[in-house]
Amino acid sequence: MKISQAKVEKHNMQLKAPWAIAGHVHESIENIFIKITGVNGVTGIGSCAPANDSKENLNHYFKILDEYTTSLIDQNLDHNSDTYDSLLLNLPEYPELRAAVDIALHDLYAKTHEASLVQLLGQEHHSFKTSITIGVESLEKTISAAQSHIDNGFSILKIKIGECVEEDIERVKTLFELNPENIQIRVDANRGYSKKELIQFYENTQDLGLELIEQPLEIENNQDMLYFPEDIRAICVAD
Repeated sequence: MKISQAKVEKHNMQLKAPWAIAGHVHESIENIFIKITGVNGVTGIGSCAPANDSKENLNHYFKILDEYTTSLIDQNLDHNSDTYDSLLLNLPEYPELRAAVDIALHDLYAKTHEASLVQLLGQEHHSFKTSITIGVESLEKTISAAQSHIDNGFSILKIKIGECVEEDIERVKTLFELNPENIQIRVDANRGYSKKELIQFYENTQDLGLELIEQPLEIENNQDMLYFPEDIRAICVAD
């Protein structure tokens, strides 16, 4: 089955509530969508949100993807076709755009075969636990959101930290008072900590049972992780 049409669109998607991470507050997220249609009239949809969400960068990404779509016309969508492999060759510097096209191609492939993608790829699991994320909020809002998520059946909470280490320690300690035997808690600093702050956070939370600390340092400081004690290195992960 061949591709007959490809179209790129931008949508500024408003969030239900402001979303805060270390150093940033978002009220909306600009997404780039690609719609790929086969000769059978079926359309697959993919999207991405570029990491650098400045207007200039979004326009640049949109232009790159819009120009790339012409190369998709008449491409074969059969399983294991070169259409998928050509993404890295044609969009080597744009992982977000490659993801959007890849999603759209797989969506189209699954819809064409009138089956779910997970079935076509070979489903091994029928369910698994997932986490839900709570942004950088006040202690009261964090606890309220956490309790609501627990009541709705979530057992893994991911808490955004990185604005103020003292407040982060207080938030995490209070969270573990909710229902510690039935929930897992992981934190994500979004590169918000200095080396000193990471050590301070770890020393004050190490006995609570945190699952992991995600992306604590700036990218250029990642090499410094090699010089941290083994117990800190063991609980820290990259994004």
